[in-house]
Amino acid sequence: MKIPIITDRLVLRHFNKSDATALFALEAVKMLIDYLNRKYNITQFNAVTDSENLPAHRLLKRLRFHQKEYVRESIFVKGCWNNEIHWAIKKNSL
Repeated sequence: MKIPIITDRLVLRHFNKSDATALFALEAVKMLIDYLNRKYNITQFNAVTDSENLPAHRLLKRLRFHQKEYVRESIFVKGCWNNEIHWAIKKNSL
Protein backbone atom coordinates (compact mmCIF):
# COMPACT_ATOMS: atom_id res chain seq x y z
CA MET A 1 0.00 0.00 0.00
CA LYS A 2 1.37 3.39 -1.00
CA ILE A 3 1.20 6.12 1.64
CA PRO A 4 0.89 9.64 0.23
CA ILE A 5 3.45 12.20 1.34
CA ILE A 6 1.69 15.46 2.05
CA THR A 7 3.31 18.76 2.84
CA ASP A 8 1.75 22.03 3.94
CA ARG A 9 4.28 24.09 1.94
CA LEU A 10 2.92 25.50 -1.30
CA VAL A 11 5.46 26.34 -3.96
CA LEU A 12 4.20 28.96 -6.38
CA ARG A 13 5.87 29.61 -9.70
CA HIS A 14 5.32 32.56 -11.99
CA PHE A 15 1.77 32.54 -13.31
CA ASN A 16 0.70 33.65 -16.74
CA LYS A 17 -0.75 37.16 -16.53
CA SER A 18 -4.07 36.31 -18.17
CA ASP A 19 -7.21 36.59 -16.07
CA ALA A 20 -8.30 33.05 -16.92
CA THR A 21 -5.01 31.62 -15.68
CA ALA A 22 -5.16 33.70 -12.49
CA LEU A 23 -8.69 32.49 -11.74
CA PHE A 24 -7.71 28.90 -12.48
CA ALA A 25 -4.72 29.20 -10.11
CA LEU A 26 -6.91 30.77 -7.41
CA GLU A 27 -9.49 27.98 -7.59
CA ALA A 28 -6.82 25.27 -7.78
CA VAL A 29 -5.04 26.49 -4.64
CA LYS A 30 -8.37 26.90 -2.79
CA MET A 31 -9.31 23.33 -3.68
CA LEU A 32 -5.87 22.01 -2.65
CA ILE A 33 -6.03 23.74 0.74
CA ASP A 34 -9.58 22.50 1.33
CA TYR A 35 -8.63 18.94 0.36
CA LEU A 36 -5.55 18.87 2.60
CA ASN A 37 -7.58 20.28 5.48
CA ARG A 38 -10.42 17.75 5.12
CA LYS A 39 -8.32 14.67 4.31
CA TYR A 40 -5.24 15.23 6.52
CA ASN A 41 -6.47 17.85 9.01
CA ILE A 42 -3.76 20.32 8.00
CA THR A 43 -4.72 23.76 9.31
CA GLN A 44 -1.60 25.91 8.80
CA PHE A 45 -0.39 26.58 5.26
CA ASN A 46 2.80 28.33 4.20
CA ALA A 47 4.04 29.64 0.88
CA VAL A 48 7.38 31.05 -0.26
CA THR A 49 7.66 33.38 -3.24
CA ASP A 50 10.40 35.32 -4.94
CA SER A 51 10.06 38.96 -3.92
CA GLU A 52 9.57 39.97 -7.57
CA ASN A 53 6.82 37.43 -8.33
CA LEU A 54 3.93 39.89 -8.22
CA PRO A 55 1.32 37.52 -9.74
CA ALA A 56 1.96 35.03 -6.92
CA HIS A 57 1.71 37.84 -4.34
CA ARG A 58 -1.68 38.89 -5.74
CA LEU A 59 -2.88 35.28 -5.67
CA LEU A 60 -1.83 34.78 -2.05
CA LYS A 61 -3.42 38.07 -0.98
CA ARG A 62 -6.70 37.05 -2.65
CA LEU A 63 -6.51 33.80 -0.67
CA ARG A 64 -6.00 35.90 2.52
CA PHE A 65 -2.45 34.74 3.17
CA HIS A 66 -0.48 37.24 5.23
CA GLN A 67 3.19 38.08 4.84
CA LYS A 68 5.20 36.56 7.67
CA GLU A 69 8.75 37.39 6.72
CA TYR A 70 10.88 39.11 4.08
CA VAL A 71 14.22 37.31 3.69
CA ARG A 72 16.96 39.21 1.86
CA GLU A 73 19.35 37.41 -0.49
CA SER A 74 18.22 33.99 0.63
CA ILE A 75 18.40 32.04 -2.62
CA PHE A 76 20.96 32.02 -5.43
CA VAL A 77 19.26 31.79 -8.84
CA LYS A 78 20.70 32.45 -12.30
CA GLY A 79 23.89 33.99 -10.99
CA CYS A 80 22.46 36.37 -8.40
CA TRP A 81 21.00 36.41 -4.92
CA ASN A 82 17.24 36.89 -4.72
CA ASN A 83 14.91 37.87 -1.88
CA GLU A 84 12.02 35.71 -0.69
CA ILE A 85 8.72 36.45 0.98
CA HIS A 86 7.25 33.89 3.38
CA TRP A 87 3.45 33.78 3.66
CA ALA A 88 1.04 31.92 5.96
CA ILE A 89 -2.64 31.25 6.52
CA LYS A 90 -4.74 29.13 8.85
CA LYS A 91 -7.62 27.14 7.37
CA ASN A 92 -10.24 28.90 9.50
CA SER A 93 -9.19 32.20 7.83
CA LEU A 94 -10.38 31.11 4.37
